[in-house]
Amino acid sequence: EAKKMGLDRDEKFITAIENYWQATLIKHLMETKNREILGRISVSEGDVIRMYETQKQANSDLPPLSDIEADITRAALEEKRARAVEAWIDALHDQADIRINREFINQ
Repeated sequence: EAKKMGLDRDEKFITAIENYWQATLIKHLMETKNREILGRISVSEGDVIRMYETQKQANSDLPPLSDIEADITRAALEEKRARAVEAWIDALHDQADIRINREFINQ
């Protein structure tokens, strides 16, 4: 019925579909890139010890490393992943041809 009424050609509908498609594509790109980055990075024992010692300086009541090593390893991995994603996004931004349509914005 919607098709008979021409709603599939309505500008608002088309714009909504384009926006959904772009958002979904970006979400898929981010998920794919995150998996790729996680597959490339690793956390060394030295990374874990450095992070633990930094946290220990800030909180002298921190449990022994052996009790929280898995948590610190996950945190170190997440920190490395976040830095790698940020670097990737910065590189994309530096390469991008970004143009701002001031006329459109001022409407």
